[in-house]
Formats: sequence, structure tokens, C-alpha cells
Amino acid sequence: MSKMNFHRGTPMCKLGHMNDYYTMTFVIRGNNSVDVPWISSLELYSDSQHSVLSTYKRVRRLDDFASIKDAESLIPKNYSIHEPPPTEDGSPIQVEFYVLIIGIRDIDEVHEQLTLELNLQMYWKDTRLSHLSDQMGKTWVVLNPVLINQIWHPDIFIDHVKKIEQPKLISTPASLRIYPDETIRYSARITLQMACAMDFHFYPADTQHCQVDMKSFAYSNKILRLDWREGKEASMLHDIRLPSFDVGLGNTLNFSVNTSSATYSGIRFTVILRRSISFHMLQTYFPSSLFVIISFLSFLVAPESIPGRMTLCMTTLLTLTAMFAAVRQNTPTVSYVKGLDIWMVGCMICVFFTLLEYTVLLKLRNLKPKQGKRKNRMRQQQQHHQQRQPITPIDQSGIYARIDSMRDKSTPKFSNNGVEHAQAIRIPSIKVTPIPNPEEKKKKTEQLSYKIETYCEKIIPASFLIFNMAYWPWLLLNANYFDYKEIRETHFAL
Repeated sequence: MSKMNFHRGTPMCKLGHMNDYYTMTFVIRGNNSVDVPWISSLELYSDSQHSVLSTYKRVRRLDDFASIKDAESLIPKNYSIHEPPPTEDGSPIQVEFYVLIIGIRDIDEVHEQLTLELNLQMYWKDTRLSHLSDQMGKTWVVLNPVLINQIWHPDIFIDHVKKIEQPKLISTPASLRIYPDETIRYSARITLQMACAMDFHFYPADTQHCQVDMKSFAYSNKILRLDWREGKEASMLHDIRLPSFDVGLGNTLNFSVNTSSATYSGIRFTVILRRSISFHMLQTYFPSSLFVIISFLSFLVAPESIPGRMTLCMTTLLTLTAMFAAVRQNTPTVSYVKGLDIWMVGCMICVFFTLLEYTVLLKLRNLKPKQGKRKNRMRQQQQHHQQRQPITPIDQSGIYARIDSMRDKSTPKFSNNGVEHAQAIRIPSIKVTPIPNPEEKKKKTEQLSYKIETYCEKIIPASFLIFNMAYWPWLLLNANYFDYKEIRETHFAL
């Protein structure tokens, strides 16, 4: 008989052999021992002096396997790996899947790649291998996973896969089981690197949906049909945490792909990655807003302080430009405008208009009235003419004036035919344009600059506030940043 003795405080155990079953001996209270038969099912034992204990299931190899030396002995001679297993009514072979996502190893936004580590299990029935199952033991039989290459198995492939690896220490992490109902289960731990089409229009409030589609490559849905095991969709571990993303999982029960040759069955699960905006709030949005507000403080500096005000505006503009260049280096390179680009350009425009307003202000304040040489000569001639001869007022017609002082009746006037006559001479009147006073023009320029300063110190900060009120609702609502109705399971970032 086989016994295993466990005594309180004593780490000793004894193991013997018996043909039919195993027994374990427990000591819970006192010094007496209790023998509990350990068969292939879950046992429970108790008495008046000892506590209730349970044992684990033990899978035993059949006696018929003792003579089996190689894989060829397990496979019937008439078995063909090229033909799918037969079904009773000719219905399609049901291949069921169970997927457990262990972790997300890498998210490469530059190359739009996603690396997953997951446990993949596939179930299907093969009646031709019924002799390998434990019909009497009511449990499964574990076989070497290398046998999977000697039997028929579903030709499953995953769309957009770049590389599939299996971490290996001594042997490949895979198992092959055969259940009493002739169901075969193949399980493996794999690392999946795949392409994921990402959309960065609303970056950094974007949400990426990476679809993992598993389909049959050669068999149509009339021969092979894919589905989830017992209606259980893909799941993930609860301790998955990423520094920059909230991780969610969405599932599709099954779908069909129509081609020109046939219709193929497939299943899909979607890894949902919502970017955590808190990083960019601290690293980009908050610092850039402070620099814009600092540029608005230049309105409090007197316009006469040219070095201080100009330096303040130029420094903030150059700082925002350098920040914008650094942000673009750390973001994916795309041909369209991202949400972060709109923010940075809006901040730079506000600072630029602040600098432009001060430049126009300086130009108006330093503007001096300039008189050309022609205007000076005309002004001198008008003054000289006014001193020598007075100008008569203009008649009612407003075009010509009669100058009586220039009429001399004793002086003969001749016409074209030589007849002497006297005629009043009409000459054009000279309109005197008033010369603007330089002091008045300077005063008007100062008033204009004062109005520009008064309006701009209110309009430019108000425009930045309006920009914020329009930007954030557009970014968060259009990106569906707070929409989790379609996500069954979500794990938030660290």
C-alpha cells in the first residue's frame, strides 16, 4: 500500500506503491494519522477528531501506453492528416477557441505595431483518435505536443501578423490533450507581433482599436466553422497596466469573410488602447499655456521699455517653437494634422500677434512727418505770392475771379485783328491748401497707438480663451474619449 504521512511540524513524507490507488495520511489534531484514499477524482474526508481535507486530481497514464515507443504507434495506419475528421451528419467541424491575454509587451506607434503575449487554446473533435482517450477514467490524457504535427489540425492564421514566437526555456510551452469525448485540445503560450492601423487625428486623446482576426486559410465555412469555447470570449489578466494607455477588450463572436471562391469563418477580438492624456497635460498643454500667459504680461510693461517688452515676447515665441519641434519628434509622423499640432499652432499664433502688436505700436510712436522738396517749394511760392499781391475773393461761379487791380484802362489791348479794346482779364484763382501741423499729426498718431494698445490687450487674451473653449470640446467629444459603453473590460493606466 502507498502511504504519505504528514505530521504536525514534521516535513517528512513516505510514498509507496499500489496497483489500484494511492493513499495519503494526514495528521491535523493530536498525534494520530488518518489514511485518505487518493484516486483520480476529488476526495473529501472527515471524522469526529479530524478536520475536513481535500486532495487534488491525479492523471494516470493508461497501462496500454507502456508498450508504445514512438508517435507512429499512436496513429492508426489508415489515418490521413490531409482529410478533416468525419462528422456524424456531415456538418462543419466546430473549432472552438479560448484566448487569455497575459500582457501587452510593446506598442510601437512609429511603425504601428502591437506585441501581445497570450495563451491560445483550440478545441476540435477527431473520432479517429478515440482509442487514445481515457474512456474509463473520465479524464483527459496528456500527450507530447510534438504529436500535433502527426495528426490533422485546423489551418488557422491571424491577419496582419508580422511574427509569432514562443518563449522557450527547456521545451516549447505547449500541451496536447485528448478528452474522453474525443475532443482534442491544443494549448500554447505565444508572443504575437502584428500590425495595427492607428489613427492619430485626435492625438493625444486618441483611442486605438487593434483587431486580431483568426480565420481558416483553406477550409470554407462548409467544412470548418470557428467559434468561442462555451460562449466565453477572449479575456485578459486583471493586473495588466501600461504607463501611457488604458487597456480595454472588445469581442466579436464570429464573422464571415466572403471571397470570389468561398466564404470563410473567423473570430475576432479587439484590443482597445486609450491614451492617457495626463502625460501630455503635464508635459505639453500646461507649460505651453503658461508661456502664452507670460507673453500676455507684456501688455503690463510700458511701451517705452523696448528691450524688456521685446525680449519677453521673443523669448516666449522661441520657447514655444522649440517645444513644438520636440513634441513632433516624439509623435508619429503622419501627413495629416493632429490635435496636438492645432494646439501648438494656436499658442504660437497668440504669441505672434502679441509681438506683432508691439511692433506696430513702436512704428506708430516713432513715425515723424516728412515733407518733400516739391511741397516745400510750393509752400514758399504761396507765401511769397500772398505777400506781394492780394487775392480777390472767388466769384459766384467758383471758377474764375476778376482782379480789378490788374485792369488798366489806359493800356491798350489788341485783339487778333489789331483793334484796340479794353477787356477784363480773367485768371484762374489759386486755392491755398492748409499745411498740416507736425505737432497735430504726431498727436493723432499717439492717439491711434493708444487705441491699438487698449484694444489688443483685451482682444488677444480673449481670443486665447475662446480658442480653449472651442478646442477641448472638439478634441474630447469627437475622439469619444469618455465613451466606454462598447468596452466590456477596461484596465486603466498606472
